[in-house]
Amino acid sequence: FSAGHALPNIITLSFIDVFKGSRHLALAVLLLIICHSRHMKSVGKVAVVPALFGISEPMKFGIPMILNPVLFIPMTLTPVVNVAMAYFATYFNLIPRMTGIRIPWNFLIVSGFLAGDWRTAVLQVLQFIVDLAMYYPFVKFLDKQMQKRELDGIAEVESK
Repeated sequence: FSAGHALPNIITLSFIDVFKGSRHLALAVLLLIICHSRHMKSVGKVAVVPALFGISEPMKFGIPMILNPVLFIPMTLTPVVNVAMAYFATYFNLIPRMTGIRIPWNFLIVSGFLAGDWRTAVLQVLQFIVDLAMYYPFVKFLDKQMQKRELDGIAEVESK
């Protein structure tokens, strides 16, 4: 790259770092916006700022996400879809190849500008929208389960 030659590989560590990260923010935003249960909404409030930087621990332990059969599918598929979108966008020269510079925090849009250019940032926004769409039905289902648990808990307390 520094010699002015084309980079030989599309997938590098910086490529993975830049393009796998919007899924945490998408989940946090959905928890904050579409959820009606108190628990899910409070997890969204706590998780949205760390999710801007790709930190998902408030959601992993607050929802919980670990060993959650409902969130297993989107948790597994969103990074695969994100990396595939970025790979094909790079392959067809819609975005520039990553230079190999490691961005310490995967801050949506900013990391796209730093690692590539404006097209990379636009792709990150598109990935964020796709991640929202992929998580939406699963979060909606989980929210209904949590609402039912909350209502059952209230009814149980009132009956005693």
